[in-house]
Amino acid sequence: MNTACKPKQQTITIEPIPDAVILCLHDIGREGRYAISEKDFGLLLGELAAYRVVSLHDWLKRRYPEDQRRRIVLTFDDGYRAHREIVLPELRRRGMGATFFSYADQLKADAGWRRLLPALEDTFSFGSHSWSHALLRDIGYDQLFRELFLARQYMQTLSVKPVDAFAWPYGYYESEGIRAAAAAGFTVQLSVDYRIATAADAALVLPRYTIFGRRSVEQLKEILKRFEAKKPEKPDRVPRQQ
Repeated sequence: MNTACKPKQQTITIEPIPDAVILCLHDIGREGRYAISEKDFGLLLGELAAYRVVSLHDWLKRRYPEDQRRRIVLTFDDGYRAHREIVLPELRRRGMGATFFSYADQLKADAGWRRLLPALEDTFSFGSHSWSHALLRDIGYDQLFRELFLARQYMQTLSVKPVDAFAWPYGYYESEGIRAAAAAGFTVQLSVDYRIATAADAALVLPRYTIFGRRSVEQLKEILKRFEAKKPEKPDRVPRQQ
């Protein structure tokens, strides 16, 4: 039998979504339980210099495949003024990305963020933190859906990029809430489950580490130590016909 035209088998590599540490930060430039001083924020970014620091969407889209460094996903909650006045300039200077989660009530009162959103570079992305930042517990499905849907709808009018990521206020979520958020149009959900994020988590709720103000640098070092001790996933190899 003539096999001259038989397709050849070539092995290609499909890069999976790599494991990542997703960090959740709040106010910058003050001191408190969740607030981090500007000095400590600079120290945190220095600790992250050995990693590829990206937005949530760039991690999920596997951007920068040529960069072999492990991934850190930076997220900032609540839409503080310091995020645009301190955080953005520092991240731009260091070539780092991030995702910012705001809630609609806050955005309605902050003209600075509303003007900025349409001009955010691709390095940065934007997500919803609900309409009112209420603890979304013990409320019915219909009310929960309304809270999430209206927040996403409003935020989408301000952003030229899709608003498809949702961070649960206070980290609280349950199965009915996951369904409501998905029905409201969110394809990515996040909480604060204090563990390393994997590709499997992306289908449900992604875990984050909240960084606390008083010992933020020490806390980050401990997280990175655990991250380094976890072996990265190997890419799957599959044959492709030519």
